Amino acid sequence: MLKVMIVDDEMRIIQGMKMLVDWEMLGYTIIGEAYNGQEGLEKAIVSSPDIVITDIRMPIMDGHQMIKNIKRFVPDCHMIILSGYGEFEYAKQAISEGVYAYLLKPVDQLELTEVLNNIKNEIAEENSQKEELESLKKQYKKNLYIVREKYLREIISNDALKGKQILEFWSSIGFEKCYEEYCMMVIELDYPDEIIEQDSEDFHLIKFAIVNVMEELFSSDCDRIVFNCDKDRIAVLLCREETD
Repeated sequence: MLKVMIVDDEMRIIQGMKMLVDWEMLGYTIIGEAYNGQEGLEKAIVSSPDIVITDIRMPIMDGHQMIKNIKRFVPDCHMIILSGYGEFEYAKQAISEGVYAYLLKPVDQLELTEVLNNIKNEIAEENSQKEELESLKKQYKKNLYIVREKYLREIISNDALKGKQILEFWSSIGFEKCYEEYCMMVIELDYPDEIIEQDSEDFHLIKFAIVNVMEELFSSDCDRIVFNCDKDRIAVLLCREETD
């Protein structure tokens, strides 16, 4: 359910808005009400509503000032203003500052329903785009990790690589700092050769557990990467600055 808050200095208006449409059927729940702009602002900051429906002329803080302040603290909130004929200039100013819709009192049921459906569809589209972007970010990080591990193994195992070639490798795998600012720790597993050569599932589980421990040991804020550099070796690459 999307969250709605209604702000108006007249109780009858708030009660009328509550009864005007079937909020639950439209996918909304009314989480609160306020009777002036200051109260509306304070409640919006706490509850982070998806929609605020507000009058313009109210005591203590008018709707125009409240909208500006809510936008600072709850930037994704969709604002709907209610206004009378004589308040059109106020309404125009509010709309120019990002208000989603302007409804004339008395509010028409069909008009309100249309606006609410449009906002719901817009929020659903925004959420879908955010989820898709987050999925792409996770896939990018996963792919980058695989590429980094491959290149780092190449740097470790290829003695023929010189400084310039290493630098080219380094910049291509997305490390921001110069490779000279990093140090490497290598953990060698002391197991009989026959166990290592068998490449058994148990041995893989042991290596997996060690990698997990090393990942947890170093803070997620630390510029580091833990990777398998050989059958029996695990490497940890750390930024020198982070380890001081």
